Order: sequence, then structure tokens, then C-alpha cells
Amino acid sequence: MQNGGNCLLNLVNYFLSLALSMKNTSVAVPSMDDVIDVAAAMLEKMELENAKARSVAGALTSHPLSMDLKIEGLTVTFHGREIVTDTKLELNMGRRYGLIGLNGSG
Repeated sequence: MQNGGNCLLNLVNYFLSLALSMKNTSVAVPSMDDVIDVAAAMLEKMELENAKARSVAGALTSHPLSMDLKIEGLTVTFHGREIVTDTKLELNMGRRYGLIGLNGSG
């Protein structure tokens, strides 16, 4: 997503600068609203593709008034590979936790 987001931002910047530079010419260029609409549609499509590539399932079992988080039966799938399978996750208030993994991997 990060690379796709940068690419999308570059595309929007390009079209906006093109539209501004050709503002007083007779050449038809897309309006800023059109560029933003296309960029939003592209971003939504990329987000949907990213969401399809991963999934998380589990049951929240902590008490509604609790400050702790408990999830049972946690399964995480990324691009068709199960990364975590049927695991219990418990995060307690006041503790510090860190997730370690490749930069940009989720």
C-alpha cells in the first residue's frame, strides 16, 4: 500500500500541475475535481485489493467494561498463508507491547 500510495500521490500531483500549467490554453485538461475523483477511486481499489490479501478472525472475549483486551481463536492470514493459527491473545492495560516484523508488511 505504501508504494501504491506514493505512486497515486505522484499521479495526482502530475495532473494537478498539468491542469494548472494549461489553465489559460484551449487544450482540454481534466479539472482538479476530476483528478481527485479518479485518485479517490484508485485509492479505494488499492485498499480493497489490500484487504482481500489479508484476513483476521477471532472472538473478543474480554468483559465490556474491562480495560484489558482478550481475543480467543485468533487466526491471521496474509496472502493465503496462515501467519497465526487459533491463538489466544491477551493484552493487559498498563503493559507495553511491540510487534516485530518487516517494515511495511502490515
